[in-house]
Amino acid sequence: MSAALWLCVSACVLLGSRAVLQRDVLKGKALSLNDMFREVEELMEDTQHMLEEAVDQECMVDEDCGELHYCQSKIQESRCLPCIPTDMPCTKDEECCSEQMCVWGQCTVNATRGREGTICQGQSDCEAGLCCAFQRELLFPVCNPRPKKGEACLSHPNLLMDMLAWDQEGPRDHCPCAGPLQCRLHRLGAACGE
Repeated sequence: MSAALWLCVSACVLLGSRAVLQRDVLKGKALSLNDMFREVEELMEDTQHMLEEAVDQECMVDEDCGELHYCQSKIQESRCLPCIPTDMPCTKDEECCSEQMCVWGQCTVNATRGREGTICQGQSDCEAGLCCAFQRELLFPVCNPRPKKGEACLSHPNLLMDMLAWDQEGPRDHCPCAGPLQCRLHRLGAACGE
């Protein structure tokens, strides 16, 4: 047996290659170079698959994934992914690396929870003067500034229902006007006014 063939066979045996290759070599059968390369390629694919499984471990919550990883939850499966760096798109704070937060849908450094653009689940998550509402561009609610005098607003056809809905803790479809202002209809649309 040539030295090159022995080296290849030894490497395959040491790395856990298939029993067929080991058996054929031990019985003295000659293996073609193509057979050896095919076996080595399959071994590399198996190793790559095991590495991918180790990186893409299943998870239930972010804590299952370890440092600098988060749990990406989907309907049928969840897996650990590396954290998202600064200025890259995100959908939750836990996706962002280190102490960053998801602000206006991007991982941001030096952000403070409750400020404009931070993710919220209810009105109490936002600072005074802000409200928790959905943004058309984002798929999740963020703290938004309330419209001031003269700024565009969304007029609700039933003001009483709108006022009752504001008492709810959860995110809104839109923010009401700031302070005592009310959304007034004008010829060109609606704006906050007295």
